[in-house]
Amino acid sequence: MTWWHGMSLVLGRGLREQLRSRTFKIVTGLMLLLSIGAVLVPRLIAGGPTTYTLVTVGPAPAQLATSLDAAAKATDARTAYLQRADDAGVRAAVQRGEATVGLAGDRMYVAERTTSAFPGIVAQSLVRIETRRMLTDFGLTTEQVSQLDSVRPPEQGSSRRWRIRGAPTSASRWASCSTWRCSSAARSSR
Repeated sequence: MTWWHGMSLVLGRGLREQLRSRTFKIVTGLMLLLSIGAVLVPRLIAGGPTTYTLVTVGPAPAQLATSLDAAAKATDARTAYLQRADDAGVRAAVQRGEATVGLAGDRMYVAERTTSAFPGIVAQSLVRIETRRMLTDFGLTTEQVSQLDSVRPPEQGSSRRWRIRGAPTSASRWASCSTWRCSSAARSSR
């Protein structure tokens, strides 16, 4: 018997004894229950959909409210709206935690420790509304603006799903299909 073989026998016996011990089983069970509790308890306490609050000077613009309500519905959330008389009231509401996002004129206030995507959704909705307004001002018809608005980003997928079959995986071949529209050579080899 070699030294390594003897060492593996002793180590194996020690592990088997530990795994079979009553203490190990109890501690493992408790850790499992605590882990499950740490995940489930916050969800049970929170109860219901997440609510995001937008505070504005006066009523929220109708287009913005429509856009935010649609986004909230798609993500199983709720959007609440508050009104304040002036910019200082909006800023104060966000600072006190009464609102997730505040809009006052050309300023957007966001709570310091916000981890949600709501501020980004608000900002993107505002950009979309302003872009539509500007395109209309430049003379585009409502139909043309709607066509531009219907452009969607490319479908996201893993690189394996989109790999060009039978092609080498060099950077130049991958780059030819990394944009919205693949080059004709890359498209024909799929």
